[in-house]
Amino acid sequence: MDHDRVDVFVASCAERVRQVFTGLVADDDKRDGDLDRVVRIADALWDVGGESSWDGDLRFLESLPEIKKSGSTDGKSAVLHSVAMVIFCAVRYRSFRNSEDAIRCSDFALNSSSLISDYRGLEFDIRSLESNYQRSDIASLSGVGVLEEINILAMKVRAEEFSFEQLRGEFF
Repeated sequence: MDHDRVDVFVASCAERVRQVFTGLVADDDKRDGDLDRVVRIADALWDVGGESSWDGDLRFLESLPEIKKSGSTDGKSAVLHSVAMVIFCAVRYRSFRNSEDAIRCSDFALNSSSLISDYRGLEFDIRSLESNYQRSDIASLSGVGVLEEINILAMKVRAEEFSFEQLRGEFF
């Protein structure tokens, strides 16, 4: 398995939900430290092949109320749990290099999109858009012999744009 390519894939999934997490938590002034840390973690995920330790980040994410709250099936709590789990699974993958964590990251990203559609009252399920982004990421990562900074940057920009669209609920 090419860990660098999976690093980029999970970073892209996490990037696509980053703004949703920060946007929905931003109204709580007590959470500024949490928001800053989540942003730093999402940025660090793009450090492909980096040898940093993720232990502290995993412990921090595990302590988030959004991770601890599972079982909610709709509304803001469900969206926050699901998007936090995308980031958590991305960090778990980087920590342990277990492909199951990358798969969970992908699944939570897909589920998050459906939950966001419901929460925003959209007339269509944006899960299909997330699915297309994931397929596009896989195709991009599979189609190059050597990962280049420009390819990674282009994926990050695409993921950021979709993240903002999900937060605002504005598509097309």
